[in-house]
Amino acid sequence: MKIALDPYMHRPVPLLELPQFVAEPGYEYIELSLRVDFLDWWVNPRVSPERIRDFKKALRDSGVKLASLLPMYRWASPHQVERLAAMRYWKNAIRIAVELECDTMNSEFGRGPAPSSPFTSYNCCAGGHTEICEAAFWDSMDELVPIFERGGIQLNIEPHPEDFVETLQPAVDMIRSINGLERHGGDPRSGGRGPLRHATSAAKSLIRATRRLKGAGEEHPGQALRGFHNLHAAGSGR
Repeated sequence: MKIALDPYMHRPVPLLELPQFVAEPGYEYIELSLRVDFLDWWVNPRVSPERIRDFKKALRDSGVKLASLLPMYRWASPHQVERLAAMRYWKNAIRIAVELECDTMNSEFGRGPAPSSPFTSYNCCAGGHTEICEAAFWDSMDELVPIFERGGIQLNIEPHPEDFVETLQPAVDMIRSINGLERHGGDPRSGGRGPLRHATSAAKSLIRATRRLKGAGEEHPGQALRGFHNLHAAGSGR
């Protein structure tokens, strides 16, 4: 188990000072979430080769490693221009993860909220429906899963309030189905690697979280998902 600090609340700390800042209270890992000077919300990574080089040195000098990166891009957008831009951004983020020797990336299903959400008054599925967003999501998986596999990257995808997948069970089913897809070009007998291998364990984690939440009396989808975030944190440093 990796005990990591997500320094989202410490965004004012300069990027190159962040590893030492994390090391001082005793953390050995960073779960690097969104920052305007690295991976920012919805836009291309703000990262130059020099910044990667200097950040790697800062990590090495402090003895801290990256547990994960958190990109957030519109890969489930029903608007093709937006989705294709997200694909470019994802590919750049994956290259950055590989360069930084980070083997885990976390993200969400995205492009919500769902029509059933109480927040439908704004930007519901980018003006579409959940099935349109799901079709866009699978198009993105077709393209990205082989790249994750080549880079040895595990991809964690979580449902989230206001995404086109907000609740646990559809997320479990979709993650499991990623593990069984043959159209990505992999041999289903090989057991897969990277995100395909991780899909089964991710689904099991979601199932365990669902059972615990039911036992705790959680009923509202948003409450349940926020509870899942906390349960996930206990096991992965998030």
